[in-house]
Amino acid sequence: MFTNLKRNDIISNLKNNKFDLLVIGGGITGAEIALDATAGGLNTAVLEMHPKSNLHL
Repeated sequence: MFTNLKRNDIISNLKNNKFDLLVIGGGITGAEIALDATAGGLNTAVLEMHPKSNLHL
């Protein structure tokens, strides 16, 4: 999901959603896991420590 919300708003909105999988880290491994999980039908969230991550799904 791409959005223009500020980082704090995005984190706050995570509390209102249920996820099948939470991936910690948006590096190459985290991105691949998230893509595979989403392709398999899982509702997936990725949490990345760095606000300006290079993760583009």
